[in-house]
Amino acid sequence: MKRPFLPRVLVLCCVVAALSTTLAWALPGTKKKADPIGDLRAAVAKNVADPDRASRMSSSVDEMERLIREAGALVAKRQQELAPLVRDYRASREAVEAKLAEGNDQRAALARKVLDAHLAFKKEATPAEWKKLAKLEERALAYAAASSLGQEPILAKEN
Repeated sequence: MKRPFLPRVLVLCCVVAALSTTLAWALPGTKKKADPIGDLRAAVAKNVADPDRASRMSSSVDEMERLIREAGALVAKRQQELAPLVRDYRASREAVEAKLAEGNDQRAALARKVLDAHLAFKKEATPAEWKKLAKLEERALAYAAASSLGQEPILAKEN
């Protein structure tokens, strides 16, 4: 029994359309590369009229980005230091806990520095500027944090 020609053509067209759409999204250069930190810097330049305040805000953004990269390096270093301890049958719980505590202390110190940079950024903004920049800063920090840990950043759509 012969099947109708039209359904096969429609299926083939749908497959070709789906494949071409998938390839368009997957090929390099077809998507705009996300740069929330660059977007934040551009928003500071656009929305902050006072060049001195804009410069100080940009310096705070640079500091936050640097500290978050440093936190990512710290995580990688801690993993390298912990791996042999965890694999070592003779390693004591105290040795592992001491290494974890040391890493947590370093992480907490970096978190305080990031908070200081955030507060310095916020302090320079007027309430109207902050309203425009707060969401961008949040996205930039989340993006930098995920990138520093080697993770694919998840960027939520802005409201």
